[in-house]
Amino acid sequence: MTKPSGLGLYRVFPQLRIVLGAALIAAAIGPQTSPVSANPGDLLWQDETEKGTIFDIAALDQQVFAAGRAGDVITSALLVRAYDAQNGDLLWQQRVKDETAAAVTVSGQHVIVSGRRQNVQTVRSFARRSGMLLWQDEVTGAQADGKIADVGGRVFIAGHVQNPVRQSLDLLVRAYDRETGALLWQDQVGGPGSGIQNEAWAWDVAAEGSRVFAVGFGLAFGIRPFLVRAYDAATGGLLWQDQAGDVGEARRVKVAEGRVFVVGFTDTVGRPREWVVRTYLARTGALLWEVRDNNGVEFSDLVVAGKRLFVGGLKANAGGNLDFLVRAYDAHRGDFIWEDRIAGLRQNFASRLATAGGLAVAAGLFRDAVGNPGWLIRAYDADTGAVIWQDQIANSAPSSLAIAGTRVFAGGSGDITFGIHGELQSDFLIRAYDTR
Repeated sequence: MTKPSGLGLYRVFPQLRIVLGAALIAAAIGPQTSPVSANPGDLLWQDETEKGTIFDIAALDQQVFAAGRAGDVITSALLVRAYDAQNGDLLWQQRVKDETAAAVTVSGQHVIVSGRRQNVQTVRSFARRSGMLLWQDEVTGAQADGKIADVGGRVFIAGHVQNPVRQSLDLLVRAYDRETGALLWQDQVGGPGSGIQNEAWAWDVAAEGSRVFAVGFGLAFGIRPFLVRAYDAATGGLLWQDQAGDVGEARRVKVAEGRVFVVGFTDTVGRPREWVVRTYLARTGALLWEVRDNNGVEFSDLVVAGKRLFVGGLKANAGGNLDFLVRAYDAHRGDFIWEDRIAGLRQNFASRLATAGGLAVAAGLFRDAVGNPGWLIRAYDADTGAVIWQDQIANSAPSSLAIAGTRVFAGGSGDITFGIHGELQSDFLIRAYDTR
């Protein structure tokens, strides 16, 4: 493991960011650390040691975990790496041939990873300290989407599964015992008809206390409305459900202090598409407040902490380009607080958010003066929206964020190039920043 005294080629520039992923070959740079950090936003360490991409990261205490894909689209493998959060030392790693990871979370002494292999959904638990495989589960015809939720010793995976009888897709939520991997309950439900217009799908899942919340679309005849479903975490019993719009999708969900926060869009006959933030009382499903915007915005993620709700996405500008967008709202009333909007060429957007300790962080894609895409991390004062620091890297794209202690971790694709047949190639890249 090499540890140069400086940042070398990995200097911090000013403005960029988001999702992508794939890869080829294998580099040998090794996790790199910076000199002793003194300022917020300083790069502490990074790992970019082989071809691949990171799709999700999770951090807890002194460990950070990155899950994604190693190799290229032909010789890919699911890759999970565990690092020392302080210095980037590699603690352990696991590979599974011909698979790719979708999401990762830390639950107790377990690192839970969802993934897929062709048309098979996989879920695995690794020991947090050693990386040893503890249990695994597979579901043919299914695919996990969004984050992994956990509460009360249970782990929840949401997505969709093929229904050959209806020739359509059903929403699928599965609950596992964290310690043994035993299936505790599942909810598989689709629309009342058949075909694509009766598909149902869960894009994300979150949990708090005794309740689990899955969001997506479907469960209406011939249309696919914005959908939120609340379950009893122990039994899987349906507690309440909300549908909005003739067509729509609920994309992301967070739950905090007895409130459920959801972003997505609704299409209603006779009205333009509206991107919405809807907030519910977790116990009953009562709608507490909502924000609607049909003025060229799209929302891709949200995060909540205390009295602030943060939403990230994009907004069209007068020149026909799409701007990087972050907004803050009052989490209790929905009042607009502040906005950060960065104009750029073509498509720019904030796709992932994280918050802790009075800091809100956004990761996304931002293009330079000639339109080349790159990695952008921006950290804000959560109350005022003032930009505290930012990091920009050319030809790279972050896809995930996590905060633990005084560290911000961003993972994604580095050194993005395209092969002779147009195939995407990139590096498995994670960077750690100081928040102090």
